[in-house]
Amino acid sequence: MNTKESEFDALEQYILELATEIKSLDLHESRLHECITAEVNRADTAEAEEEMTQHEAAEARADAAAASACADFVTHALATVRSDLVTIELQLGPAKRDCEILEQRCSELSLHVNTMERDVQQQRLLQAEQEVLQQTYIDLEIQVNRAIDDVQRERSNLQNDLRSVEKSLASGVELRERARLAAGTHAHERRLADAELKQTKEQLREAKIEISHLKIKLTEAQLQSNGISKQALIRNSLIEESETVKELRSILETERMGVAQLKRTLDNAHDVNEKLRAELAAIDIQCAPPDTKNTSSPFTTLSNITD
Repeated sequence: MNTKESEFDALEQYILELATEIKSLDLHESRLHECITAEVNRADTAEAEEEMTQHEAAEARADAAAASACADFVTHALATVRSDLVTIELQLGPAKRDCEILEQRCSELSLHVNTMERDVQQQRLLQAEQEVLQQTYIDLEIQVNRAIDDVQRERSNLQNDLRSVEKSLASGVELRERARLAAGTHAHERRLADAELKQTKEQLREAKIEISHLKIKLTEAQLQSNGISKQALIRNSLIEESETVKELRSILETERMGVAQLKRTLDNAHDVNEKLRAELAAIDIQCAPPDTKNTSSPFTTLSNITD
């Protein structure tokens, strides 16, 4: 009985061990199955990767062939470009020199333009000064014309006075007084007219000199800006000035002739006055009392004043 129990226990123990081994085998089987599945999956993956690698290798070979063709094309294109670059460099040599020459000419033109701008500004200033001096010259001409008109009016007045004096020489003391006053007024006005004419001539001469200087400066500025002959413009300016001087000289000569004629008329009147004074003095001496014959007559006073 004990033997059977021990055998049963041993069998049970053996069954338990078998069950344990079976479980262990099942576990190993499942692990092996998992390993096989993993290996199969890995093999499938490796096969797919190999196919992909082969495909990529084929694509790489195609790309390499295309790259080789492209490299050949690029090499040929580079050779062509290099030859073109050599040709362009050969062409760029004269072009660079031309460009440098053009840049130099541009700089020279810029300097010339700046110089011309300064010359134009100076010319504008000179033109403004010339306009002012021309206006001054016009004013002086107006003053000279007014002075000439005044002298002519004064001359006509003096001529009228002289005619009146010549007509009224027979009127005695009133005639002598009027002659004295006319002679004094004429001498004073003649001195004033001579002084005014001299001053006007001096102002006109100074204005002409200043205008000549400004015209020369303006001519030089115009020569620098326009390239006109300097001597021709100066000659034209001198011709214009000489014509103006000739006109003024003719006017002054006319006035001098009038003044000379007036002086001759005054001299004739003075001679007539001297004759009349001598005759009236003789009459006064004959008509005066004996104690007053040695006194000075009014005709002597008139002679001293007129002299």
